[in-house]
Amino acid sequence: MRQGLPPQSVVAVTGLIWTPALRAAAARGVLERLPMFTGIEPGECGWWTGASWPPM
Repeated sequence: MRQGLPPQSVVAVTGLIWTPALRAAAARGVLERLPMFTGIEPGECGWWTGASWPPM
């Protein structure tokens, strides 16, 4: 903030500590960035493209 820039997230500045749980989550793909979902159904989120998570 001293430079007049907006603050960043803690993870953006410091990075993640890659614990076994985080490595497993990354391997499953749950840390992949996705666009905001457009709907929620029991057990899944959906997007306007027809994609859903978790993948069927």
